[in-house]
Formats: sequence, structure tokens, C-alpha cells
Amino acid sequence: MKRAVSLEAVANISIIVSAVVFCVVMLRVARVPADAHDATRPYLPGERIEAIKGIEPSTAKPTLLLVVRSTCPFCTQSMPFYRQLLDRASALHVRAVALVFDRQEVGEAYLETNGLSPHQTIALDGNQLVRVKATPTLILIDASGKVINSWVGKLGSQAESEVIEALRRAS
Repeated sequence: MKRAVSLEAVANISIIVSAVVFCVVMLRVARVPADAHDATRPYLPGERIEAIKGIEPSTAKPTLLLVVRSTCPFCTQSMPFYRQLLDRASALHVRAVALVFDRQEVGEAYLETNGLSPHQTIALDGNQLVRVKATPTLILIDASGKVINSWVGKLGSQAESEVIEALRRAS
């Protein structure tokens, strides 16, 4: 009887030790460096964004890239903010370019239906902006093509204020 109790205690301790080791290993594997690229931050400030086929050269202005897809519900939910944002960008002389993961005519119709009039609309293929994994994505770049900041997803009011402030500072 005493041997069965000590065997049970050893088994329980072994299970606990195994669980702790498993958790430590999983935490180390899951830990992502703060500067890693992921869907929440496809481009880091200061990085130069790759050339985008079809984009007009900068005229010494910062550029706001708005990456959307017509089938994205978060894009559609964000349209009231994007209308305000494009109005603000225009007033601040920041160029706005919509990059759509759709055929050109589908993307243009989607933007028009939602009351957006960017300076330019470009249909992206799968080989452009490969680090953008989610829509909607906003990327603010300076006149030299360096990223000032980027935001992903439907933004809350605090993040929306941050985007508008970043536009103001960039202009």
C-alpha cells in the first residue's frame, strides 16, 4: 500500500515537471521579437517600402497607402474613418493611394460606392506588398519612400487619432 502511494506521488510529480517544461518550451517558441514582421506591423518605421508597380512617382509629398479588399468586412466598416482620413490627407497635401487586392475595376467601384476618391487606385497582384497579410492596412510613407508608420485592421478611436496626428506631422 505504501509503495502504491509513493509510486502515485512520483507519477504526479513527473506530470507536473513535464507540464512546466512544456510550458517553458512553448513560451520560448511563441515569443516573437518586438521588431519582427507580422500581420500587426508589416512595415516598421524607417524601412523603405518596395516599389509598387503602377504607382506614380512622388512629387516630394508624403503618401498614405490604403490597402483594402472589396470582400473585407473590416474595410467596409472602416469606410467612414477613411473618408475623413482622405479629406484630411488632401487638406494636408498628403497624397492618398488606394491599393486594392481586387481587379482594378472592382476596386475602383468599391471605393466609389463607399465615397472614397484617392489620388490613385492600383490593383495589386500577389507579388506586391507581400508583407501585407491583412486588410485593411494603412501605411504612411515619406517622400523618399521610407515608412513613417503602419496600422492594420479596423482601428479604434485612439488609433484613428494616432493616424491623423501622423498625417499632420508628415505634411
